[in-house]
Amino acid sequence: MKKAIGMICLLLFLVGIIVWEQISVSVYLTDIKNITDNLSEMVAGSEQINTTQVYEEVEHLEEVWKKHESILCLVANHKDMQDLSIEIERMKACVSVNQFEDFKASLTIIMYFTEAYNHFMGISFQNIF
Repeated sequence: MKKAIGMICLLLFLVGIIVWEQISVSVYLTDIKNITDNLSEMVAGSEQINTTQVYEEVEHLEEVWKKHESILCLVANHKDMQDLSIEIERMKACVSVNQFEDFKASLTIIMYFTEAYNHFMGISFQNIF
């Protein structure tokens, strides 16, 4: 009987950790997606991205990313996380030299990444069990 109670407690503990992980990843990726959506709106209809407002928003994106990156690296492929960091750095460089097309390409990659990982890492029975 003690073993059964111990196993149930362990199972509940593990399910709790998994649910926390799923919710955390979803919240973190939603934060990143909201910032990229905001950036997309800022640069829509304009070829001029070399502005303080755009640069500050990219800096904010990088700050939020660095804050959440360590947790995401625990639960997702580290190389994918590194690729996202590279794209954010590329965006900062593009803002500095006003390379609109490269900026939009990096922004699109980040937006795709957040949507795809939110789908893959979202709460589902497959991810819990």
